[in-house]
Amino acid sequence: MNQTPNMNWQNQQNPLQPQGFRCPYCQSQAGSYFVSKISTQGWIVMLILLLFCFPLFWVGFLMKEETYYCRSCQMKLS
Repeated sequence: MNQTPNMNWQNQQNPLQPQGFRCPYCQSQAGSYFVSKISTQGWIVMLILLLFCFPLFWVGFLMKEETYYCRSCQMKLS
């Protein structure tokens, strides 16, 4: 007889939440967030394309970098 296991969804942890995160500066477990901005290389590519190939200058704006910060102490995480 094929039986399916009884799944209790209320007791399962969310796999998308990081487990065991601890800030190296304040030792908080509040988590982190990120800020996305155009990288230095993106600005350089944008300037070069602006000078030599004007219709494609916007490609530099697609080059982004993400910087992570602690939610509690706002310190930059590596």
